[in-house]
Amino acid sequence: MTGRGKSLFLFVSNPPGHISGPAVSVPNLARALGPFIPSRVFNVAAGATPFEVAGVEVVPWREHQGLERPAACIFEGLFRPEMWAAARHYRRKKVKYVISPRSNLMRSAIKKNILKKAVALVGPAGFYLGKASCIHFLSNAEQENSFTFGKPNFTCGNGVISRSIAKSTPKDLSIAFMGRYDIYHKGLDLLIEGIQIAATSMRDAKVKIDLFGSDYRGARAALERRVYAENLSDLVTVNDPLVGDDKYATLAQYRYFIHSSRYEGQPQAVLEAMSVGCKPLVSTGCNLEPEIDQLGGCRFPPSAVGVAHALQQVSRGTLPQPSMSCEAYLELFHRWDVLAHQFVSGLNELELI
Repeated sequence: MTGRGKSLFLFVSNPPGHISGPAVSVPNLARALGPFIPSRVFNVAAGATPFEVAGVEVVPWREHQGLERPAACIFEGLFRPEMWAAARHYRRKKVKYVISPRSNLMRSAIKKNILKKAVALVGPAGFYLGKASCIHFLSNAEQENSFTFGKPNFTCGNGVISRSIAKSTPKDLSIAFMGRYDIYHKGLDLLIEGIQIAATSMRDAKVKIDLFGSDYRGARAALERRVYAENLSDLVTVNDPLVGDDKYATLAQYRYFIHSSRYEGQPQAVLEAMSVGCKPLVSTGCNLEPEIDQLGGCRFPPSAVGVAHALQQVSRGTLPQPSMSCEAYLELFHRWDVLAHQFVSGLNELELI
């Protein structure tokens, strides 16, 4: 690393009062990278205030721009003007950088607001991407379903910390969702439509879904209106977000966790739910390994019919019996220490550190 800095700078954009998936996974990655290379995490969001995850402090970048020159920077997301500004700052210092698009380059993601994104890709987002040294994808499936624009890239997934929380006796056929109430991205419209289709079998089996999340552009109120209008209040509830120990203690009370996203890099919420023993019901858009099918849950197409089929399997008790525990799955694919080594190897192969 002669002539370069001796640390990595990792960047998130996390507004005050909200903890996103990357705001959890990026500090955990920084902590795991510690034995290989010192790593710091910065928040580029407007009005950012310091917070801590996994013993790693996430500090506002605007207050720390004068720090030493890093070996490289890792930026999260593609369509964030605040990331473009930070990248421009380090380009001027001749620091190379990596973009972790977090599903932003997936073909299904580009279709949302396609004209706006096309303009951005011709302009500042395209320049930001073009000047990046490489792209970091969270899974092989994300890479395979994304535009790479000919850029070098490597794959390294998210990890999860093992939890010592004892698994409660789950509520009968109970299902949870936790995440941002972004209706299109998270496929919550597909979830509600799937519940409508599967409503009879769900009621017969007393299956209920509880949603927990932070609002996104008024989506919570829209979800609540939809649930009421479709007479689904006995099958699904819309609740406030949970954080910290409360989140894991609550998740431990559920038998299943559902994630019906149209596209994801790799959803941290699913891994966290699995860390307390929830069986995953996930769309193929979540880009998790095929071995997820061995855990007593299922994968389904990101469609209302796909959601309904999964819920009917839960209701009728026809899901496959698990041949692998969630604990074994996470140990095999999502250990932070192993992933940190993989991440550093990816950077080394591209001569970034």
